[in-house]
Amino acid sequence: MRVSARLGVVALLSVVLGACNRKSAPSEVVGRDSAGVRIIDVASADQPLPWSFTEVRRLGGADSGPGAFTEANGYTVATDAMGLIYVLDPLASQVQVFDTTGHAVRSMGRKGGGPGEFQWPASVTVRPNGEVNVFDIGKQSLVRFAADGSMLPQLSLQPYGFPASQLRLTGDTLIMVVPRQTDNEKYRVMRLRMVSPRDSIEIARDSAPTPGLVMFSCVGMNIPAPFSSDLAWGSLGSRVAVTRRVPYVVDVYDQGRLVSSVRRNLPTITATTEHVSRLYPDGMKVKFGNGGECTITSREILEKLGAGGQVPLIKGIAFGADSTLWVERYTFADEEPSVDVFGSAGRYLGTLDGKSLPLGFAGPDLVLFPLEDEATGAKLVGIYRINRRPAG
Repeated sequence: MRVSARLGVVALLSVVLGACNRKSAPSEVVGRDSAGVRIIDVASADQPLPWSFTEVRRLGGADSGPGAFTEANGYTVATDAMGLIYVLDPLASQVQVFDTTGHAVRSMGRKGGGPGEFQWPASVTVRPNGEVNVFDIGKQSLVRFAADGSMLPQLSLQPYGFPASQLRLTGDTLIMVVPRQTDNEKYRVMRLRMVSPRDSIEIARDSAPTPGLVMFSCVGMNIPAPFSSDLAWGSLGSRVAVTRRVPYVVDVYDQGRLVSSVRRNLPTITATTEHVSRLYPDGMKVKFGNGGECTITSREILEKLGAGGQVPLIKGIAFGADSTLWVERYTFADEEPSVDVFGSAGRYLGTLDGKSLPLGFAGPDLVLFPLEDEATGAKLVGIYRINRRPAG
């Protein structure tokens, strides 16, 4: 939705973001706190990322077959260590697997309630060895497949608490955000947890006031105000990065221990009615498990929930295959997206304008960006080659 429309009409795109001279990079202050946590403070002025990206090919939007999916986002696209690309198509109740040439390798799953079947598939994650885990809301479980597509035992999530959205399985450890209402039900607490058969570690938590059950014109929901505080996170192996979205602070944990904190001194903005209208210019669309849908207008959202707190500074986080940290800045649908990129040690490398958060990395030099087909509105996977040599 937020990808610039001009990306949908170019068959071979090379985006060159200048700045050949690293001497012009914003100043950074690196230090350690009393617990030995590495603190990286980056100046507020942006520096263009001195890399170029060349589009190789696109996946999705086909009339039929494995490439007929029309929704590609951070929940439905994943990669493995061999560079294979996995796309969950919730409408077809299947996971399609592609190589980087666009060739369809295999498919997994189908509609149903039995082993290897999906009732309400919400997201897919893939381990480096190609093991596929699909979060099925209907089953409240992970539906799992081996790298060759054969079925693995289903993993029930009920003993761990029902996750809020995405989750990852690393070894026998689940990483997920679990919501919990307080006793008086006036606050919703979000807890990012690492859960294994041996122990449970809470990495971070945040809370936001909630009005309880709100009856809108077409559906009743228990949700917080639009700009309430929330957690965003990403992971790579034993490393987890998490932010509360505002202020601009990204904390990085390794095996549950805080090791570094990346910060930018960017101004904060209090949310207003104008921001809610920009957030939902066409209303908030609510989809149901049976394929139904309803739309709640921004005016009704304002009347029943208000505007919330501060406009977030961060939308999402992802790790690159080379342990780089990619942080997407929060923007509205009428703004171009931008992503800050940090090296594995936290050094600010620059800001990439015109691209959203990567969907994945098919090896060290291939990155997947979401694209939109201008003619159909289908959300596609764009495969880009990274050139890390400074242009100019």
